[in-house]
This record gives sequence, structure tokens and C-alpha cells, in this order.
Amino acid sequence: MKIVFLGFQKWGWSALKGLLESRHQVALILTHPESKSTYKGSFLDESVKELAESSKIEFLESRSANQKEVVNKIKNANPDVIVSSDWETWISPEVAALAGKAAINIHDSLLPKYAGFSPVNWAIINGEKQTGITVHYIEEAFDQGKIILQKRVSIRETDTIVDLLEKIFRKIPDALLESLDLIEKGGVAAKKQDIRKASFYHKILNKDCAIDWSDSCRNIYNFIRALTGPFPNAHTYFKGEKIKIKKASKLDKVYCGIPGRLVRREERGVVVLCGKPGGNRPQGILIEEVQDKKNKIWPANKYFSKMGVYLGRVG
Repeated sequence: MKIVFLGFQKWGWSALKGLLESRHQVALILTHPESKSTYKGSFLDESVKELAESSKIEFLESRSANQKEVVNKIKNANPDVIVSSDWETWISPEVAALAGKAAINIHDSLLPKYAGFSPVNWAIINGEKQTGITVHYIEEAFDQGKIILQKRVSIRETDTIVDLLEKIFRKIPDALLESLDLIEKGGVAAKKQDIRKASFYHKILNKDCAIDWSDSCRNIYNFIRALTGPFPNAHTYFKGEKIKIKKASKLDKVYCGIPGRLVRREERGVVVLCGKPGGNRPQGILIEEVQDKKNKIWPANKYFSKMGVYLGRVG
């Protein structure tokens, strides 16, 4: 089938690479300007533009698919299917209707849950045991089109956002190509989303990433591992300065006391207390790596010179 592809960053790159290695014909590629990438220099910074150039396929950079120039390009390509993966702006019904057979989107959650932005980060923050990929029809309501298929991905308790996204990227090409086969053969048993079960999330920004040490150990551990790598890292304050928590792990030993207090130096890091004190409940997590205001990364047991001090206090 003839495909018009819209995508950006590693999400888009993974889908496009699968398409280019398939029997389908990619007639036109649309991507966002690379200056808009949030993840410069990271594993997420894969270039859809460079992949298009190396494949000698016509491409266009745009923030929107609804601009007249873009609409005309799509119309002239006469696609059987429009495919979207990490296209960050709304695709109008008029644009979706330019596809002869279908306009579809790849979303990295098991819709209708975790619609919107940063779905994989939010799944880890919420302690989910699984997430996945949904390929769905593009309809007027964002992330609410009928489902073509879903692929499940397990979340281990030690998975960081980097680990989990790598699992998802490996599954994107197969999910997309299987969906295209169903569309081509007329074999889609489309499933309407139950909007009563839907959840919608916002993009995670730096200002959203402050650690509340009065929260539970489990919640704080999930929060830290959901925000590692090139994402806005979980942060706290130490001696009035903001520091990022780059790596943490759970503990078997039971440490108790006032949240935010550093209580013990271990071989791999330092123990900080979390949660409501009392009741002999485990309150400690192990902070292993931190990043200071000059962006230098330290082993936590070298950065913190003494115990008995507190994190999270600005002054």
C-alpha cells in the first residue's frame, strides 16, 4: 500500500524504519522541525528527517498537518493509509479523510487508559505492571479512535523509563505492520474505546518533578525511575540548592524516622527516609547517583559528606 507518514523522534523513527523495510511504499514523510526536539543528544534523538533523506523519499518539515501546503502534499501523494507516530499536533478529520483506506496513529499505552502525553512515564509513576502499544484510527477526538490492535509490554519493578521505552520501540514496527496487513485485507475488527474507562495525562515538565519526601517509599522510587535519562529528572533540595536524583533503588532493611533525613551510608549510596513516620513501616530508599547544579554526576555516598542532614528543604 502507499503510505504517507507523519512522525518525530525515536517513536516516529522506529515506525518509519519498519515501514521502509516492509513491502509498503512510503510516498511522503512529514516531520516536525528538529529544533523542536526536547531530547537532543539522547537515545530518543533519532532523526526522521535523516531517515527520509537517506531513503530519497520526499519529506516536509511542519508543526501542523493542517496547513494548506501540507494538505496539498498529502492529497497529491494519494495515500492508501496515513500513519502517525509521535506527531505532536492535532490531525483534522479533513486530513485523515485524504487516506483511501485509513488514517491511523500509534500510541504508547493500552488505550483508553493513559491517553495524552508522557503515558509511559505515568504508567511507571502509578506502579503499573504492564503497558503497551495501541494502533487506532485517527478520529476527531485526540487518542480516542477505534482500536485496531494492541500489544502488551510488561513493566518490571526495576525498569526505568529508558528500559521500558526500549521495549516499546522494539515492538512498534511489528504492531504497525500487522495493523497495515489487517487494513489491506479488510480484516480489522475495530473496537470502540470505552471512554468511561479513559484517563488523560499531561506532559511532564521540570516543575512537576519535585520529590515529596512525605510520600511513600514505593511512590518515590517509582517517581525517580519514571524520570531518568533525558527526561526531567526527579529533583530535591540540599543546602538550599536543587539537585537531581539520577538513580535509586529499593531496600530490604527497615529504616524509620522523619522523611527527608539521610540516615546511613551504604556501599552503593545513602539511605534517605520517606513517608509518614511511625508503625515500624519501611521508610528508606537508597539514593545512588545525584547531579549537582553544575550538571556533574556524583555517587551519592561521595556527594553527601555526612548523615543526619535533610533533603527537600530549600533553605
